[in-house]
Amino acid sequence: MSARPWPHSGEREAPRLPPHVLRLVRRAGPAAVRRHRPGTDDGFAALCRLTGLDGASTP
Repeated sequence: MSARPWPHSGEREAPRLPPHVLRLVRRAGPAAVRRHRPGTDDGFAALCRLTGLDGASTP
């Protein structure tokens, strides 16, 4: 049995999830992501750079 990156996703669905998640993160905006994401400011800045969010310096 192979481990799936997301529960209830098959091998055909798994490649479609990361782009979908990126769209959701970008649509939500940096303030919403910061509210719901635990972690350090440095980690948030890295997430902003990786996803293209405008707001890496948003407190």
